[in-house]
Amino acid sequence: MPRLKVFAARMGFFDTVIAAASQKAALEAWGTAQNLFRDGSACVADDPVAVAAALARPGVMLRRAAGSSDPYTEGAPAPAGPGSRPRAAKKTPRPKPDRGALDKARAALANLAAGYERERSDLAEQAAKLKQHVVELDRIHREAKAKLTQDLVVARRAWRAAGGR
Repeated sequence: MPRLKVFAARMGFFDTVIAAASQKAALEAWGTAQNLFRDGSACVADDPVAVAAALARPGVMLRRAAGSSDPYTEGAPAPAGPGSRPRAAKKTPRPKPDRGALDKARAALANLAAGYERERSDLAEQAAKLKQHVVELDRIHREAKAKLTQDLVVARRAWRAAGGR
């Protein structure tokens, strides 16, 4: 088992400690990409209370309010500032989304479109038949009118020939 060291850092409103095998492991536990040891924000802990608390829970980050003498408790610190990244939390798998409402809405839309196309096609067919009927009606009317106009001409001639004025 690797020899553990206790590291301390102030993060936001908290003093934090962690028992880890290396500075790199401590930085990972703190969830930062910034080297807090290089700029003096983190160091090897020399407070006996902090060392005892961290060694009792190796690999677990402990914190307490900055500058207090409260006992250390388990918890994630506030982000360390520029270059820090939050610790990766274990994600619980989300339940598979229910497609029922989506499928129902899509089916309703498809049914509406199909019904519209059917109705429009039926109306277009009826319109074509009506147009044909109008053309035929116009032809019949023209022929009938021509015949009746001819009959009128013949009747007028006969009436005039009989002395009508």
